[in-house]
Amino acid sequence: MEEKSSNMGSQGEVWGWVVFYGGMIGVAFGSTYYHLKPDNHRVIWDILPMMVAFSSLLSCLIFERFGQRTGLSAMFALLVSAILCVIHERIYNDIRFCMMFQLILPLAIPAIAFIYRSKYTHSGYWFLSTGN
Repeated sequence: MEEKSSNMGSQGEVWGWVVFYGGMIGVAFGSTYYHLKPDNHRVIWDILPMMVAFSSLLSCLIFERFGQRTGLSAMFALLVSAILCVIHERIYNDIRFCMMFQLILPLAIPAIAFIYRSKYTHSGYWFLSTGN
């Protein structure tokens, strides 16, 4: 039987959480900036930090369930995808990819947390974090 730990297992995992909390700070400022004077040019400052936060949160779950290499790959791919969605939105004035990104990632978190076992104790908090 594998022993579970309550400490983070890798430096990559720490960076995942740093990016998550950085994204959350970005949400506070970006959302404030957008909602002070909502328009198409400011909406990206509301959306991009959320996409960064969702990307890193999902990556942290992947770090926990699958290991550092897979987590780093996922974090890089998700952050690049977020940036590409934003570039697409800016060029084509089409926010659909950003909205799909913001919908799919929060749904993937409880699914992955339910299907794959954690190497840590208290992993049930993933369900609480997504409201399930």
